[in-house]
Parts: sequence; C-alpha cells; structure tokens
Amino acid sequence: MDKKLLSKQWFMKACRYNHIEPQADQSIEAYKKCLKYDETFMEAYVNIGFVYLQRNECQKSVKYFEKAVKLDSDNPEAYNNLAYVYEKLKRFGSAGKIYEKALSLDPDNHKTMIKIAKVLELEGDYKGAAQQYIKAVEKAGDEDAPHFQLASLYSRHDMFDEAISEYKLILKTRPNNFKAMQSLAKLYAQLGNNKDALIGFKQCLLVKPDDIESWNNLGYVYWNMEKLSEAETAFRKSLALDPLQEKAQVNLARLNFIQNNSHPDKDDITRRLHFVLSLNPDNQDAVNLLEELENVIQECLVI
Repeated sequence: MDKKLLSKQWFMKACRYNHIEPQADQSIEAYKKCLKYDETFMEAYVNIGFVYLQRNECQKSVKYFEKAVKLDSDNPEAYNNLAYVYEKLKRFGSAGKIYEKALSLDPDNHKTMIKIAKVLELEGDYKGAAQQYIKAVEKAGDEDAPHFQLASLYSRHDMFDEAISEYKLILKTRPNNFKAMQSLAKLYAQLGNNKDALIGFKQCLLVKPDDIESWNNLGYVYWNMEKLSEAETAFRKSLALDPLQEKAQVNLARLNFIQNNSHPDKDDITRRLHFVLSLNPDNQDAVNLLEELENVIQECLVI
C-alpha cells in the first residue's frame, strides 16, 4: 500500500484517539506510525507536540515542535507553538527569541506582541513589556485584550492612573464590558475610592444581577464606608446565590463579631465558621476569627 495513504490512515486514527476517544498513549503511538510512513507530515508533528504538552511532558513536546518548525520555517504559528513550550519550561530567553521570529513573519500579529510582552515582564523588563503592550494596542484595533494586559501591567507596578485610563478606554467603546467594569471597580476599591467603587460594583450588578463576586465586593465597599447594614445585605445576597462559598460566610461572621463586639452572637458566628472549616480546614480567616471570638468570650468571663 502507498506510504502516504498509510500515513494518512494512521493520522486519522491518532486524531480519533486524541479527540473522540481521549487516549493519549494510543494517540501518540498512532502519530508515530503516521510519521514512520511519512516523515514530512507537518500536522502530525504539531498534534503529537500538543499531546505531550497536555501531559506536561514539555521536553518531548519541544522535540516535535522543533521538527514542525524545520518542516515549515515560514509558518509563524509553528514558532509560536515552540516558544510557548519554552515559556512553560521557564526558558524565557529562548521563548522571547522564538516569539520574535514569529512576529518577524507576521509583523501585525498583536497576539504575538502580547506573548513577547509577557515574557519580557517575566524576565523583569517592565519597560520593554509596556512598549510591546502599547504596540499591541495600536495593532489590535477594537479588540480589548491588549488594553486589559496593559492595564494589568500598570496596576501591578503601581501605575494606577494609567491602569484606570486603559479600563476607561475599553468602557468608552463598550460601556457594558463586564470585565473592564469589574476590574475598574476593584481598582477603585483597592485605592480606597469607595464612592467610585460603589458606583462601579452597582453597575456590574446591573449587567449581571447574580454575580456573586460583585455582591461580595459591594459588601466590602459598604463595610469600608461603615454602612454595616447595607454590607450585611450584600453579603447575604451573595450567600443566597451560593451557600457554599467561604468568603460570604466569613464576612457575615466577622460583621456579626464587629457589630456586637462586647457580646457577639457566639452560636451564629461559630456555626458559620465551623461550616467554612468543614469545606476548607485551611481557611486561615475562619481560624483567626474563631480565636478572636474565644478571646472575647474569655474576657467576658473574667469581667
């Protein structure tokens, strides 16, 4: 039988193992059989590289992506695949150079620019990363991803005004972009700007009324504003949406503790905190609050 045909048959069998009936070992063996009959089968090298990558066998993945690059040296995606594995291996210098090669083959690809920026930041080159993100923003047109990446970089490096500006640019063209709305509100809360944070989280809940995180965050803002009744309402709404979440349970327990510090409702607080610890014994917030509660009780007994 013709070797090309045999190779294609093994390739199809490997794809079935890989996608329809996920069986990594059988898939790898089938791809190897495919390559035995046709050493130039580009897609087989790429696919087996991804199978090894899914198994976190990065060194083996590199071997096959490198062969794919040699077979198709003008394909930017082949370089992107190889660079990504080097990034996973924390070989950032190699990853950056290969991403640069991919970009040289496709100079307007803003996604590759973002990848280069991420590697530069991992190497500690903040300025280089920012420059790449800015280039990506310029090339991406109306796409949001580069703005988010740049805003996140600014925020991590305490350039909060610049981060706020990037989120506002997204919201200018997409007023109901929930991710930008929530990120901006979180940043306001982080900076202690409770007024704008409150407006932001309320807007989030207009877009997604059942968003658990936004209700929790709204409760935090009310708490910081010393509006404890409103904070409790927000935390209870969050908890009603997901009774198993730890944050809202701990928040309500602490709110009870603060509101009734001299005579806290021990039963309600301990019930909530023990429930949290039954879900996650390592929840340090719950452990610490239980200790605080015990200390208060002991003081009351002494008095």
